[in-house]
Formats: sequence, structure tokens, C-alpha cells
Amino acid sequence: MSNQDKLLNWWWSPNGPREEGPLPVRRIATLLGKARHANVVQGRQGKTISQAGWNYAVLKFLIENCTILPEVEQKLVAFANPQTGNYARWQDFGDCSTEIRRTSTAVHITRSSAQAQVHETTVVSPDEKLPDVHDQGSLPGLIAVLQRAIADGGIDYEVLIQAVAGLSALGYQYDHDLFPEIENTENYADSIGESPSNLAEALLWKLGKWKSYKRFAAYYMDTCLTPTQTDVVFYAFARHLKDRNNPIYDQHAIRALWAICGDLTDAETSSCRSLLFDRHGKWKQVGSGSATIECYTIFVRHIRILMIDKPGPSLTEIDHLLMPLGQTIKRTTTTYAEFQQLCGWPING
Repeated sequence: MSNQDKLLNWWWSPNGPREEGPLPVRRIATLLGKARHANVVQGRQGKTISQAGWNYAVLKFLIENCTILPEVEQKLVAFANPQTGNYARWQDFGDCSTEIRRTSTAVHITRSSAQAQVHETTVVSPDEKLPDVHDQGSLPGLIAVLQRAIADGGIDYEVLIQAVAGLSALGYQYDHDLFPEIENTENYADSIGESPSNLAEALLWKLGKWKSYKRFAAYYMDTCLTPTQTDVVFYAFARHLKDRNNPIYDQHAIRALWAICGDLTDAETSSCRSLLFDRHGKWKQVGSGSATIECYTIFVRHIRILMIDKPGPSLTEIDHLLMPLGQTIKRTTTTYAEFQQLCGWPING
């Protein structure tokens, strides 16, 4: 059975996500990464599937097992051509929405053209050995892989999918039920009354968050406002909703970035430590103190270093990695010395 058919069977199995869609291609690829971690797919002769082989499997999965726009499908088929294609180019359509079929349509990719015919698949995917975060078998190993990826140019989809799967294996993952995808946020209403005018606002009022909500709305509506030390997280989220080129920011995101981004200056490291650790060297319950705004500036300054120059994970997808990674780090360490050890840094007090 082909890898793409194995992925389809896994998708609709009790162990699979069984999400019907429509789903963006990036979401599908992230979920498929869990099947890779579970060894649902393999390379030649039962070996670990290579990076190129994985890209090929995802590409063929999209072609054969998804309902997608004809013009997009035509391009995907061309990318799958063994002589002239590029298996990784499916990433160009990460924002494209598609639905997963219940049954497969096998597609034969010829060596002479990009024409697709309903046929038995005969092309064999590549089989180079792929370094896997799970070879490390631990959170320190996963962090080390991310550190190396950033040093080598950034986190691509390959590393992202493996890291998300690795965190999931450790019991930590982004909660899509608690934080479902939000769309068209740039067009939210730009006015707010003196009292609630809908159910969402009424709930915030009941929770005693009405003043916080009004301040949050003001950040969304007026780009000239600057944050205070106590609401920079809301400020950052409002900026993200207004323009998706701005990252989501919170204590977990800055903690994860600090752990895997190796080029923070001594002053930046000191600010992060002040934000996240108390005077006894233990994690604070929430980030606080005089460095709150500076740490947001640090985060914005360094977040793009995590991302590759070519088409790769979006800021939102990076956030889906950083949030659970930051949570995992906090829950598995207590002190600054333990955090240093986890990250592979010299213990210097």
C-alpha cells in the first residue's frame, strides 16, 4: 500500500484526527506529522522515511486524497513529476483550503509530463535518512534539534511537524478546541459602546473584564497607543488581530523563544530572566515586572530568526509550536538552573 493511502486510512482511523474540513493545507500537514511519528509511513525497504520522501507522501496525499481546486491540483501534479518536479513545493499552497476524501484516487505521475491519469501509482519516493527529533527521546533533545535548525537557517515544515509531534508524545500540544482558528480579524468592528451590546461582551462584563476589554479594543482600533507594563500581552494580541504580520506574544512564547534562539544578548537574557523568574530563581506564575515591554520588543526582534526565508511555517503555526513548548518547559522545570540545564547552557548562576 502506498504511503498516501496509509495516511488516508490513518486519518479516518480511531487514532487519526478524523477532521473533515475544509482545512488549510498547513493544518493537514501538521496533523499528518503525527502519523509519521507513529511510523504509519516508511521509506524504501522499511527504513525511516526521508525528508524528500515525506514531502512526496504529503504531496501525493493532497493530490489523491483531497478535494482541491483544479488549478491547484494541476500544479501539485507538476511538482510530483520525478524528473522536473519539486516535492516540497506543496508548501506554496499552505493557505489553500481543502477537504479530505473518504476514499483514494490513485494518480500515476509520468516522467515525461505533468499529466495525471487515474492509474496504479508506480513512482517510488526518495529514501534518504532523516534526522528525527524523536531520536533524541526527550525534551532536551527536542530543544537541541530546534536550536540547530534555527542556527542552520530557521524552522521549516519538516522540523515544525516533528517538534509538534514530539511535544504531543510528551503530553503537550496546542489546544485547537480551546483556541480554534480565527479568520478575517482585520475587519472586526472598530467601535465599542459604554455597555455590552452582544453576548460575548456581556460575558466579559459578568467576568469583571469590561475595562480590560475596552482597553484591548482601543489597542485594536488605535495603532498609535502604546502598552502598559500590565497589558502588553493584550496589546500584542490586538496588533496581531489587526495585522497577521505581528506575532502573538505571551509568557510561554517568550520562554520558548529564549530556550531555542541562541543569539540573545546578555542584556536581552537579563530582561527575560527578570520577566519570568522571581528573586529566588523560580518561575513566576505570570510574566511581570519592569521588563515586560522590553521583552515584547525582544520577542518581535527575534521571532523572524526562527523562520526560514523560503515558503515555510506562518507566524500562527510558529505560535502553535511556541505556546505548548513554553508550557512544557515551565511544567518540567522549576528553577533557572534547571532551565539552563534543559537548554544545554553552562550553569552560571
